[in-house]
Amino acid sequence: MHARDARFTRFARIVVLAALLGAHAGCGDSAPSKVCTPGSTQGCSCPGNRTGTQVCNSSGSGYEQCVCEADGRVPDGPLSDITVDTTADTTPADAPPDTSVDGGPGADVTHDTAADTTGDSVSGADTTRDGVLETAPPTDSGTDTSGDSAPVCSPTIIGTTCTPSGGQCGAAGTCVLTSATLGVCGCPCTPDDPNTPLVNEDSCPNPSANVCGSIALSGGGTLNVCLKLCKPKLGSNDCTAPLACSPRSASSSGSIDKAVCLQAGCTQDSDCPVTTATACNTAAPTCPTGQQCLPLISGGTAGVCAGPGKCDTASGLCDKHTGTLTAKVGDTCTADTDCGEYMTCQIEIDRVTTLGQKDHNATCSSDGECCGSCNLTTGRCEGTCKIESRNGYCTIAGCTFASATTYSQFACPTGSTCNNIFFGGLCMKDCDLAMATDCRNNANDKYGDYECYAWNNLSVGGVPVAANPVCSFSIAPCDIFGSNFVLDCTSLGNQSNPTSMGCRSLATKQLLSNTRDPAGYCLDNTTSGP
Repeated sequence: MHARDARFTRFARIVVLAALLGAHAGCGDSAPSKVCTPGSTQGCSCPGNRTGTQVCNSSGSGYEQCVCEADGRVPDGPLSDITVDTTADTTPADAPPDTSVDGGPGADVTHDTAADTTGDSVSGADTTRDGVLETAPPTDSGTDTSGDSAPVCSPTIIGTTCTPSGGQCGAAGTCVLTSATLGVCGCPCTPDDPNTPLVNEDSCPNPSANVCGSIALSGGGTLNVCLKLCKPKLGSNDCTAPLACSPRSASSSGSIDKAVCLQAGCTQDSDCPVTTATACNTAAPTCPTGQQCLPLISGGTAGVCAGPGKCDTASGLCDKHTGTLTAKVGDTCTADTDCGEYMTCQIEIDRVTTLGQKDHNATCSSDGECCGSCNLTTGRCEGTCKIESRNGYCTIAGCTFASATTYSQFACPTGSTCNNIFFGGLCMKDCDLAMATDCRNNANDKYGDYECYAWNNLSVGGVPVAANPVCSFSIAPCDIFGSNFVLDCTSLGNQSNPTSMGCRSLATKQLLSNTRDPAGYCLDNTTSGP
């Protein structure tokens, strides 16, 4: 899956500060003995067999929290927590998601290339706590660790801001950093088990205000931490600034329809870039004055020039930009300005020509060289190269949280449906699975570029994925459903499957014997161009 620019993949680098117990104090009435030299450091253990560092506190009575590196990006893995929802076909297009059944871990829903225009970028604002600028590491919090019981995480710290120096979250809290200076406090927790829909195992206090979210660690494993629930809306902010309620935060909330206070919001218009059709190179940008070069994929050098949009500083979310008012969801585009004022353009990317990636069976030594992945055992690429979003695709991000009264500007207009398989939701054009011309009918679009998928057949954690079949600008790989062997590519066709939706080779368009072939894609036998 590709990311058009930094807004697609800016689920910022995360550092997890795992709280450890301090050393026991001395016996009787004597002063606590020093077990370390204040300010000194030592190594400590982190999840995934990784190491970190911890600093001796100012009193010398023990070490502060262990600082471990982690990566908050949700991996582009298979969808395992997804089920057939036969009632989804009768759900009205404007009906709100059914939240009566608890969703599974957010990391289970991992197919996320959503254009994020909601201001969840790291703005670099100074970190504050209770309105006071933190200019030095806080002193020892004074938590009593002399007893045998472990300290208890205070519910009052959930959703408050924190810094790498630690201390703000208490001895048992966890600080999840969205930048080098800003983070959010949470309490360790047990998430809900999606396999027991009648019981909610979420151990977070006050479930109407908090949820046990999951954050993937770079060294392997998952961190479960209580996060503050919020509702995205322009004009106000449920989170403590500079944090904002980004729709894309659903990737860590534990449910596709729950946003949390986790990411920094915009503070100025340049934090809300609006793309142009001008190509650039991030290594040596030549964009006009006032514009920035945004990479087409995270860490890449190929990019497009983008000018400042509009930041709604009250919410920390991006507002409307200058656009084409007559544009519809699914229209071709080369820039955000080709689309509506609340829309973004999913820009065309040729992975071979633009990104220099290799096709299936080419020699490789790392995943970045391949359009898919690199099999280190064989030294060969796996996965077929394709052109992403051929001719561009106008869409609206954040539609999962849009209603008649809240975030209404980002609701999907008539003729389109919110596809919740992308975190925060993306508006996509409605289609009929039996009508090849419904998606584009554009001679320049090639076979398979825009498949009509019946995402309305499915639900994730009890929440419907979509209300109608939609034209997807990114075709689904055959192994998208992971370990859920009840589902395969035919699940994305209509009930009688007259178009023979199945796992096919992108090169030959023929059905593959392995219905979960990682080199194949879910395609039907209709054409969407020569």
